Amino acid sequence: MDIVSLVLSVMRLTTPILIAASGSMFCELAGIQNLGLEGMMLGSAFAGMLGSLLTGNVYIGILAGIACGGLIALVHGLICVEWGGIQNISGLGIYMLMPGLTAYFMRSIFGASISAQVSSLQTSTWLAGIPVVGKYLVQMSPITYLAFLMVPLLYYYLKRTPGGLRIQAVGDDPETLETAGVDVWRLRIRCVVFSGLMAGLAGAYLSLGQLNRFAENMVAGRGMLAVIAVKMGRWNPVGVLCAALLFGFFDALQLQFQIQQWVAIPTELVQMIPLAAGMVALALSSGENATPRAFGKPYVRRRD
Repeated sequence: MDIVSLVLSVMRLTTPILIAASGSMFCELAGIQNLGLEGMMLGSAFAGMLGSLLTGNVYIGILAGIACGGLIALVHGLICVEWGGIQNISGLGIYMLMPGLTAYFMRSIFGASISAQVSSLQTSTWLAGIPVVGKYLVQMSPITYLAFLMVPLLYYYLKRTPGGLRIQAVGDDPETLETAGVDVWRLRIRCVVFSGLMAGLAGAYLSLGQLNRFAENMVAGRGMLAVIAVKMGRWNPVGVLCAALLFGFFDALQLQFQIQQWVAIPTELVQMIPLAAGMVALALSSGENATPRAFGKPYVRRRD
């Protein structure tokens, strides 16, 4: 495998992790834990596939995936923000529910664990005319470029705009922010829903930008890697990008192990490489000092 192919593979495999982690970063900065990313991505991958299959339009499929992620996140937000539910329990409930729910609909509609092939997102053919690198750039989805372009935009928003500063403040000291006249409830709900919309885009990318079909449990731990990437990246868009690239590299590595069969290792063990790397990296990272002070703590809004 040459270096160019490796780089392209890493970028493609980084994409869903980076998108989901970018959304989760906003959610966590606002003080809400979202362990349901994996389930949101899986449900959105199914919704994206179904939307594309029923309409024959991949862009409607993408919108269906994004909408599905947003709706699931809204439920999570209402449980955690409005009703003061335990955030980890709500997130894990989504994480555990979606594999069974999508499997049920798959068996009901297709009678199998893998869907029919659907309309897929085209690669970036408009980049083919760029000298030297055009033939490589054309091999990737526009969503991949969007994912990497979002990093500087999100960084600027968080660090240089009043809206971004309010998001960081609501995760540190919601009481003071509400005293200053900011609607803490609304801001937190928006951040949770945003994380779901991003998870929806990541899930739709998996079924429409990579496999062109849905398969049961196809997210394969990428949602949890996104959660880890946020903590490894210390709630900073650039740090999250670096963590996502690391996991994308290990994902590409495990795929090459399976294809090249360099070492006689069972496939099941090889597939564990990205998650194992994530667990080790999380254990070695020291991001506790950057954790929002009100992270994971329910906040009851004042009622006048």
